[in-house]
This record gives sequence, C-alpha cells and structure tokens, in this order.
Amino acid sequence: MANKLTRAEKMRRFFEKNPEMTTVQVAAEFGVSYQTAYKAKQSMNKAIEKTVNRIEAELRKPPEILPIPSAATPVGIDATLAQRGSTYGRFADQAAVTYKLKNVLREHSGVHGKSYAYDQAEALDMICAKLGRIVNGDPDHADSWVDIAGYAKLVADRLQTGKRV
Repeated sequence: MANKLTRAEKMRRFFEKNPEMTTVQVAAEFGVSYQTAYKAKQSMNKAIEKTVNRIEAELRKPPEILPIPSAATPVGIDATLAQRGSTYGRFADQAAVTYKLKNVLREHSGVHGKSYAYDQAEALDMICAKLGRIVNGDPDHADSWVDIAGYAKLVADRLQTGKRV
C-alpha cells in the first residue's frame, strides 16, 4: 500500500516543480497560512542545500586533469571544465549563488504580481548566471560583463523598437 503524502510534503514538491511560485501563491493554492507555506519552502531549501553540500564535497576531491595543449584551445570536456573553473570558480558554488539570486527575483516578482515576456525572463536568468560567475570567479573577466550588457541591450532594443531579435 502506497504512503499518502502529507500536505507539507505536497507543498514542498509543488515548490520544487514550480520555483517561480511565491510563498503567498502556494499558501493560496493549498489554502494554508503564509507561515505554513513558508515552512514548506524552507524545508525544500534545506533539502536543496543538503544536495549542494553533498555535490560540493564530491567536487572537493582533486580532479584528474590532463595537460592542456593550449589554454586558448582546450581539448575535451575535462580540459574545458578545468579552463572554465579557473575563470568562473567552482561550478557548485556558482550554481548556489545563481540559484539564490533567481529565487530572490522570482519571489519578489510574485509578491508584486509581476510577469515578464520570455526575453525579459530569460535575460534576467542569464544576468543572474553572469553575476554568479563574476562573484564566484574572476571579476576581471570582461566577457561576463559584456554578456550582461548584451542581454540588457537585447531587451531594451525590443522595448524601444518593437523588433524581436
């Protein structure tokens, strides 16, 4: 006989499948108080943090890195990952920063009932990813800054001209 899920577990799974939903929206969806939904979200965040910590522990193990013939032209996935790691820092750390930034934006937007066009939402996500790379890795790596400006410009151009790129 299958075990029934508790309401808290159902809300936690709902948050996992719908990260764009705010605590207020989930509370309304399940007919519970904000505090109850907030506890479910905190439970989900703890589970995610536990997973990130486990992955980070795995990543602390020294990787086997083959010599790279040329830093400009990495050969194979291991060489590419090693090169990216030296520029952007450890992926697990960057992923944690990026995930948290995106959640802050989604939570705030949801509380204020904001919605975005696809290009705006994707630009915000990509800008968060680039910010995560900057604060986790080399802040002097110009490409990340140029990419942020590029995503913002694409949205601004569409808003000013009405033309989609």
